[in-house]
Amino acid sequence: MDHAAHPPLPSSLPAGRAAAAGRGRLLLIAVVTLPVVMLVFFLFFFKAFYGLWCRMSGTQLSPNNPAAALAPTVHTGRFITINFEGSPYDGLPVRFYPDQAEIQYEVGTDGRNTYHFKNISDEAVAFRPIHQVSPITATTAFGMKVCFCFTNQTIGPHETRDFPVVFTFNQDLDPRIRTVTIRYGLFRMRAGDENDALLKRRQEQVMGEGIVTPGAAGNPPLGGAPAAPALPGTVPAP
Repeated sequence: MDHAAHPPLPSSLPAGRAAAAGRGRLLLIAVVTLPVVMLVFFLFFFKAFYGLWCRMSGTQLSPNNPAAALAPTVHTGRFITINFEGSPYDGLPVRFYPDQAEIQYEVGTDGRNTYHFKNISDEAVAFRPIHQVSPITATTAFGMKVCFCFTNQTIGPHETRDFPVVFTFNQDLDPRIRTVTIRYGLFRMRAGDENDALLKRRQEQVMGEGIVTPGAAGNPPLGGAPAAPALPGTVPAP
């Protein structure tokens, strides 16, 4: 029995080539525009994004309420736990640790601690200390009275230095807060460093460590020297 001849099916090859070419063009556009988008983000939106990250993570860099710092001492009878943490960044060869990794602190009074620093390299190192407080709702009541974080610091080869810290939380501290973390980051000072460049670098590195929560141990710094363990009364070995 003869069957009616059917016309040949149209080849799908040209359509396939067209689709592949379209995907190639889209990939090329993405490769070309992505760096531009990233540049625009860092130029115009990075600080705003970082502020949002601070609010979401409950932490703030370099808080200091002058009114709280100047307020007279008041014995409130309310005690909270304060944890002290820290990390060096930028490959900084400095180990540092507090006398007390945790204290019981009376709100309204002066809190005190001492940080010990050791340069484990053969060269002098210059760095900017940055303090960080969480939760963020505690920062408006926080006043720093004495701190090595107010100025840039330089430590000679294998030199050991001690820096006192005096701070306060006034009576406006949220009554729901039971634990506060004060954390220090050390950032290498580089020749020609501008404030904006240092700010951007410290934000990127701190954000890379994730959310800082009260009492959480600091993650190891990204590409830097290991953080010193907080062991009162001992200098970590190099």
